Amino acid sequence: METYQMTHLKDPLRQIITGLSFILCVILTGYCMVILKTELVFTHLFYLPIVTASMWWPRRGVYVAVLLAAILNVVNLVYAPHIPIFNNVLRSVFFLFVGVVVSYISLQHGLVDEELQRHSERLEEQVEERTEELQDAKAFAESIISNALEGIAVIGMNGVFVHWNEAFRGMTGYSNEELGFLSIQQVAPGWAAVDEKTFEQTSQSEPVRDFERLLTRKDGSTFPARINISLLTDEAGTPMGMVGFVRDETERKKMEGKLLDSERMVAAGRVAAMVGHDLRGPLQSIMNALYLMKRTPEKAGELQGNIEDSVNYATRILEDLRYSTGDIPVHLQETNVDALLQKTAASSTVPPSIRIDLNVGEGLTSVRLDPLMAQRVLDNLVRNSVEAMAGGGVLSLSAHKEPDGVVIKVSDTGRGIPEEDLNRIFTLFFTSKLGGMGLGLAYCKRAVEAHGGTIEVESEVDRGTTFTVRIPMNNA
Repeated sequence: METYQMTHLKDPLRQIITGLSFILCVILTGYCMVILKTELVFTHLFYLPIVTASMWWPRRGVYVAVLLAAILNVVNLVYAPHIPIFNNVLRSVFFLFVGVVVSYISLQHGLVDEELQRHSERLEEQVEERTEELQDAKAFAESIISNALEGIAVIGMNGVFVHWNEAFRGMTGYSNEELGFLSIQQVAPGWAAVDEKTFEQTSQSEPVRDFERLLTRKDGSTFPARINISLLTDEAGTPMGMVGFVRDETERKKMEGKLLDSERMVAAGRVAAMVGHDLRGPLQSIMNALYLMKRTPEKAGELQGNIEDSVNYATRILEDLRYSTGDIPVHLQETNVDALLQKTAASSTVPPSIRIDLNVGEGLTSVRLDPLMAQRVLDNLVRNSVEAMAGGGVLSLSAHKEPDGVVIKVSDTGRGIPEEDLNRIFTLFFTSKLGGMGLGLAYCKRAVEAHGGTIEVESEVDRGTTFTVRIPMNNA
């Protein structure tokens, strides 16, 4: 564009130069041939207007060459007839040849200039379009960063903040001017010492995801933040700094605390309701027995037994609750599993309609267990089996030794457990029994796991259920 404008600015000067040279040639011709009556010896000056006109105005240069040749030939014919016509023709041919050649070269040069000019204009347009696209992309990216709800901060390799968004500035409470002079250690005290591994992972281009730490605000208060960090590199892969994505966890922590408190209140309410419901029965039995003892003292012995049974029942409810919701201390000692199963079968309240099968393998006379805890587990499993066989059936207790531990099974031929409940039966407070508290099996699971073992269940509706307890031999 600039070359084109400069060319047109020079056109008047070119016209003057060409015109003056043309006029000079005509004046010299007239002066020499008409006034001095001598042959023109300055014919080589005619090439000046021809060449200049041909270079600057290619087609006009040919016209100038023809015009000058015609003028010279006419003057020679009139005032110098002695000059051979061949010389005039030859000189005219040279004039015309020079005009044509220079015009052609100038035309080709002009075409090249025009093509270069067009190409230059296209490049300028493309550069402008690309620049606009880059500016739009930059503005779009800056808009995303600025309006992001999550804090974004770029840290140089020296630990000083070099860029940040409004969300991060708002979290820290610093002004933009202040953040430009702060290092990461001032916002996250102890960063370099405590999180040296973080920098090591980041320097290896491994993003550090979802780690939590306390960040410090301008006023000295702290807030919990969840941070993700990635390394920033140039095209050659040289580290330039780190970008951190920071999420203020204050509100989430508050909500978690409130939710936990709510869950505790709900759980406490459920426990209170269940315990109150279950204790109401034995307490009412005790009250009735005391009333009858006053009315009929002669039955005091019988009624005292009823009171003891009610107290034992209430005690068992409270113990189930305590052991199901609190820590379970394990006191290991050498235990005879055969005797343990015999005691369980003998002490369990089993109606006549239920037959008990007992099968204990060899090598189980000395196993390291907590006998009281194991007895409670077996009592709970047997009680569930008996309750599942209201119409009678077979209760099987078995134990055998395996290379890595002891396996105890309690099976029944009762109503079974629906498939949709199998994954929930060991969950605290889950129960499918009317008036149940959902504590027994939860306790069994905790007690077995306290020994380092596992408890599994297999069941088929209307066919029966089998609980399998595995205790490792190295549980000590």
